[in-house]
Amino acid sequence: MILVTGSTGTIGATLVRRLAESGQRVRAIVRPGEPDAWPAQLGIERSTVDFDDPDGLAAAAGGADRVFMLVPPSANQERWQANIVAAAQAANAGYVVKVSAFDTGATSALTMGRWHHAGERLLARSGIPHTILRPQYFMQNLLASPSIVSAATLPTYIEPSTPVGMIDAADVASVAAALLAGTAPVPSERVLVPTGPRPVSPQQFAGELARALARPIKVRYLEPEVARPVLSSRGLPDWHVEDVLHICATASSLVTDYVPRVTGRNARDIAILADDFADAVLGVVSAPTSTPREARLR
Repeated sequence: MILVTGSTGTIGATLVRRLAESGQRVRAIVRPGEPDAWPAQLGIERSTVDFDDPDGLAAAAGGADRVFMLVPPSANQERWQANIVAAAQAANAGYVVKVSAFDTGATSALTMGRWHHAGERLLARSGIPHTILRPQYFMQNLLASPSIVSAATLPTYIEPSTPVGMIDAADVASVAAALLAGTAPVPSERVLVPTGPRPVSPQQFAGELARALARPIKVRYLEPEVARPVLSSRGLPDWHVEDVLHICATASSLVTDYVPRVTGRNARDIAILADDFADAVLGVVSAPTSTPREARLR
């Protein structure tokens, strides 16, 4: 049985579906007050428990031989990670996949990076075999603003011409699913940095959106002094605001082959995400690209 924490987020919700659809027994941890959106026919077990409840987590982990470890950004992150690792140990789990941050380390400039480092250290000391996933930047971050539709504008905290080794969050879920389901051999590397198939700049992303939506899309770069109040107005604490801005200012063009190596298929390109955005959000048929969608998915 596979225990999934962070099961209602962008990665986790996709992961539980893919695991269940592949025939795996899945138990999803849902924090009190959080909804889930899984079809009943998938047979996903729901366990409602708070990350601050070590006994509840241990009970939820009972019978789990594999664990997916993901917690949301929070000042409680280190304690939550410790509780999840303890639950995995109590269950005698044989394997853990943890999602961390790209810039993770004891002296990371990211607050989240230092917290993730603490979680990684806990796993190392636990003795449980594990794999760490450190994606850098999710393509979905660039699709979060309603102004793409309402004002044909793509706002970004990354300078428009900067190429970034960003990844579709669904591909992170696919890598985790393959590792947890055992459909791919566990790479010899303990830390994997999954990326998309090519570095992508916000300007290139806007170009793909313009093609898919059949309308011009302009890029609006929000410099840090403009971005700070915008992010703060969304309820992000100061440390989280600074983390977001640091990630965007230091984004790397690194591209790896971990997605095809682990899943057996190419990482999803921004062209596919732009098509999905147009089809799902606007209900339109996107303009053709030079490569058919089916071929790009192979």
